[in-house]
Amino acid sequence: METATSDGMSPFWNVVALWVAYACSLALSTTMANTAPNVAKEVCHTSDYLATFTVGMVLAGAALVSPFTAYFISALGRRKAFIYAGIFNLVSSGVTGITAIFYENIYALFACCFLVGAQQGIAQFYRFSVVEVCGSYPKSVVISIVISGGMAAGLIGPQGSRGTVELAHPDYSATMYMMAGLSLVNLFAISLVAFPDKRPAVEEPEATKPKRKSLASLLSQPDIALAIIIATLAHSAMLTLMSTVTLAIQDSDVDSGPAYTFDASSNVLTCHYLGMFAPGLFSGFIIQRIGPYFSTLFGTVLFGGATAVLWTSTELWSFYVGMTAVGIAWNFCFSSATVLLTQSYKPEDAMVLQGANDLILFGVAGICSFSAGFIYAKIGWLVVVMFAIGVCGAELVILGAFRYIRNRKQSALEEALLADSEQP
Repeated sequence: METATSDGMSPFWNVVALWVAYACSLALSTTMANTAPNVAKEVCHTSDYLATFTVGMVLAGAALVSPFTAYFISALGRRKAFIYAGIFNLVSSGVTGITAIFYENIYALFACCFLVGAQQGIAQFYRFSVVEVCGSYPKSVVISIVISGGMAAGLIGPQGSRGTVELAHPDYSATMYMMAGLSLVNLFAISLVAFPDKRPAVEEPEATKPKRKSLASLLSQPDIALAIIIATLAHSAMLTLMSTVTLAIQDSDVDSGPAYTFDASSNVLTCHYLGMFAPGLFSGFIIQRIGPYFSTLFGTVLFGGATAVLWTSTELWSFYVGMTAVGIAWNFCFSSATVLLTQSYKPEDAMVLQGANDLILFGVAGICSFSAGFIYAKIGWLVVVMFAIGVCGAELVILGAFRYIRNRKQSALEEALLADSEQP
């Protein structure tokens, strides 16, 4: 039985509260991913290319805020940092979102997307934070459970935006009100988590403090490098497809394929998000059993199969099957990389490495998202799919190379031990 903290919150309820907070925070991003390209085209009257920039701005916000979040948390502690950031995001993104809708201003929409992305970048630290408040629960399990909060976000975002498009005047304004409500629930949930206070009452002498490693030395460690590379490539490949798929489904001239409605694209995204986050209910147990490497390998192979499905057809069934499989593949790769990362550093190095990880992750993914928008607008959907296939292929090569190097080192170590044992 888990012992309650001094604030009355047991590890179980800490995990539940973080699940709710992560779900609400990510629902802001899934709502923007589903509606922002359409708002850009229908309300702000921009081109397809600029419309895809909205998703890229979400990723840019997440990337740029990540390293600052690490220092913010170090200075204030996780609880205050998360609450202050949530309040700021609620006010700032609400103002810019309403301005974009009522004044048909594309720059305000970009600002709103950037700020929602900043909130997502902060919320990504929830998956690291849960290991500090989970008691005796296995890290791989609680990390996967918190990430599975995106399952709720996958329903709330697309279906909520679909139901609120014409709920108030002008169109999409009710969607912004819904996002404000999600921000409030996120704030309430995160305020319930009993984060440990790691700041000692008496300042520890400098000589006895654990010595922190430099960022360069941390990034040069094989397991850390592999975790960051795998998470970055998986996230980039997934977002390359997700940032353009709503336009691909709805455009009538997508490689001579049929056109579908906003409802159809919302339903495809819902299946995609469920694929991304529902496996979190059991993927943690699988990762714990077979290890992060083989879980990542499974996810990468599945990703290849998913992109093959998307390559075969632009009919609606291929979007449903392909994007759902892409989501499942992402979950195994991303969760495995997160588990591997949390196993590879000491507590004193956590903040700087977590910030660097998310900066690299969202920075590269943002570049890929912007590139996907350009490729889609200038060439077409199938070339976007080819781009994702290339990223998937690179991930397989890197996994194989790391495995080969590790096996060589292990063999050399065993030979050296054997030689020592045979000496008289």
